[in-house]
Amino acid sequence: GLVGSEMCIRDRFEGVQAVHQAKSAAAVDQLLDLLSREKDRLVFYSGWQALRDLAPLKKRENWLTNIDPRIRLAALLGLQQDHAITQREAFDLVERELDSEVRSWALTYAMNATPPKKMPNTKARVVFDQSVPIADLIERAGKAAGQSGLRLLYLKMIGRASVRSGGQQQELLKFYRRLHHGAERVLVLPALASNLAAFPDLWVALGSEPLREVAVGALVNLVRLRTAALRSTEEQIRSAAQNLSSVNTAATDIATRLLGEISKAGPSDDRVGGALRAIEDMPLPANWRIAGSELKGLLDVLEKRPEPDVRRSALRLLGK
Repeated sequence: GLVGSEMCIRDRFEGVQAVHQAKSAAAVDQLLDLLSREKDRLVFYSGWQALRDLAPLKKRENWLTNIDPRIRLAALLGLQQDHAITQREAFDLVERELDSEVRSWALTYAMNATPPKKMPNTKARVVFDQSVPIADLIERAGKAAGQSGLRLLYLKMIGRASVRSGGQQQELLKFYRRLHHGAERVLVLPALASNLAAFPDLWVALGSEPLREVAVGALVNLVRLRTAALRSTEEQIRSAAQNLSSVNTAATDIATRLLGEISKAGPSDDRVGGALRAIEDMPLPANWRIAGSELKGLLDVLEKRPEPDVRRSALRLLGK
């Protein structure tokens, strides 16, 4: 056939393109047969794009209940592209879907179910507004406690959530503290970077092997997200000097807090190495210097810690 799965990738891609350009609605069944077995991402993409034009909306909606998960995925991606599926319908699909890939795409869409807003011409990018309150995601994760795959998916989305308001930030922090398994905390921890009140939790996480790397990244993001001036509007672009000052102030504040914790905990503490790496990655001002008890704490690290990476981080900070 024109788009037979036995063809090489290039021939399959060109076959799908030919069917699409010819607007051959009679080839829809052939396309579905191909997509049910297609592993190449580009061919699969061109296939579901062709179905958007060749099949009526009602038929594409019906494919969401097809027995084949690849056909369900193709239908979902096309409906999402057209914003022909509501947020509620996407969540309903998440709850009933058994295939992890289809479920993940459905939940990603449900998080941003409104068409994207184009930024001004000064920025060639698209901004998505998260339209699901964090409380809703937390509630859904709680209800999915008996379905490990679905619960983990909700936890991943919580970790990727954009949490701006103080009330939501505190709700998220409380939820994180109720989690007992490190594997679940790892997924949620990145979202804590928007809340300065989570600093003690991030410090504690530096001492846990599963959480350490995520905590380092979250501490660096805490600096970035504390600076509202990083948002790209023309007014803030004009006040670039003020933005840089805000970033430096935030970085200095978090770095000083971490050095204070190192000084109190002592050089042998498991959190020291991760804390030093986080400070290294922060945009500290050129005139930043370590002094007082923080300096003594860093010198103690050099004296008592033999690990090359820890010593290297300490020396780099002393050399700033």
